[in-house]
Amino acid sequence: MNGDYRFTQQIANAVVEKYRSHAENSNTIHLKGMPLVTMQDGMKEKNREFNSACEIPFYSIFIKYDGKASVCCADLFQDLSIGNIHEAILSEIMNGEALKQIRRHHLNSDLKQLPLCLYCSNRTAVNMRKIADELKKYVA
Repeated sequence: MNGDYRFTQQIANAVVEKYRSHAENSNTIHLKGMPLVTMQDGMKEKNREFNSACEIPFYSIFIKYDGKASVCCADLFQDLSIGNIHEAILSEIMNGEALKQIRRHHLNSDLKQLPLCLYCSNRTAVNMRKIADELKKYVA
């Protein structure tokens, strides 16, 4: 895992071990020691755009080891940062303008402002176009 991302397996293992005891008996904290994904590579290469909404910013957030919150697990460099749990409580982050703005960009298929999302090919079977109008009232 050495290379462009400046992470090693040793660093990943250390982070998992540091927080393991907090996650083992939790219903809300899920700790994953997963390999680095290639979504950042898509942003680097910029050879194919995916300007369709992703559902992940509507149901999940990711808290990094240092307290920084993001809407995406592939957000290695905090391009999609929505706050920090050391500076705000979780409900403030979840109801904050940063998350609403990212959601608006997705619902309006305006991902040029979010290059990580624009070049990410990780879309699931959820058709966000069908529910976009319904969701827009929650991010106004």
